[in-house]
Amino acid sequence: MSIPLGALRTLAAGYRPDTAVIQRPTVTESGDGQSTVWTTVATVSCRVSRVGQGGNEGLGGAATITAIGQRRIKLPAGTDVTPADRIVCNGVVYEVADVPKISNEVERTVIAREVQ
Repeated sequence: MSIPLGALRTLAAGYRPDTAVIQRPTVTESGDGQSTVWTTVATVSCRVSRVGQGGNEGLGGAATITAIGQRRIKLPAGTDVTPADRIVCNGVVYEVADVPKISNEVERTVIAREVQ
């Protein structure tokens, strides 16, 4: 019996109402030090959901201690995303923490944390 991945992926796409912009860093050296430029590598549909009930304290944007909650971001199967990337969705920036590899994936699941 074969798994109807195509049909399942089409069905899952209907449950990704938002748009994710996947950005990858490029670090350049100059006389003033390092600078990071974020380049868009993909724009895909997504769904962001909370992992757990609360947030943890951690280092947020501008190197300040802030409450950071983990998020599960669902993307189309096979989306090119790595733990070095970040995802922008609805004006919120998420740092990718993990991209579990799953055989026969219907959707790509990303574990991320909000940085804004």
